[in-house]
Amino acid sequence: MIFALLILPLAFQVTYSNKLYSGVIAEKVIDAECIRHLYTGVIVRGYLSSGMVDPNYVGNIKRLNSRHVNWWLYMNPCFKCGNPVAQFNNLIAATTVRHKSIIVSVMDNQSWGSDVEKNREFLTNLTKEIKGQGYVTVIMTSKYSYEKIMGEGWADLCNLPLYYQSFDGKDNCDNFVPFCGWYQANGKIYENNFPACDIKFDVLVGCDASRSPFLTGEAQGTTRAD
Repeated sequence: MIFALLILPLAFQVTYSNKLYSGVIAEKVIDAECIRHLYTGVIVRGYLSSGMVDPNYVGNIKRLNSRHVNWWLYMNPCFKCGNPVAQFNNLIAATTVRHKSIIVSVMDNQSWGSDVEKNREFLTNLTKEIKGQGYVTVIMTSKYSYEKIMGEGWADLCNLPLYYQSFDGKDNCDNFVPFCGWYQANGKIYENNFPACDIKFDVLVGCDASRSPFLTGEAQGTTRAD
């Protein structure tokens, strides 16, 4: 079981650095006490690609809220389960906390189908529902994954913020290659297995602080969960 996190260093709020850190936890809950001394926020996975709310989601945000750590919400949609609207509503219904944005992962190791038209319809319906309920959708993907799943040149969602994956170990976005209507990205996941708080993290750098959905200075998920 995997949990995805995005971590922002404490220095970020003071210096407005463009550095962001994201992470992956294997079968662990979030150590909020450790995180609060090192970081200003966490992206918590709320939905599994198997088609259910992450069983650790509510507990994780309770721990983060109890330590006054800001957090954001991450979703692995389940294509094979169908009905993306119901999936999103099930996720939102898990707590009474209001979010500003929803990060949607579109990666080729998830449960997407082989028919790009059906994949497009699923993702379009999901993002429409997210927008219709007043949230911002952030797409997290790689050029390879997105073109494989959605087809080359499909640009219907290029107006959404983008975090792209490229594990080249370089903390800049110089290697970004335009795809599917995106000519620039908001962030890049460039390294994995970065250790912190006894957890292995992927590392993400912001490409342009003025466009990152996480550089608004607005806290998310700070209301205590039920």
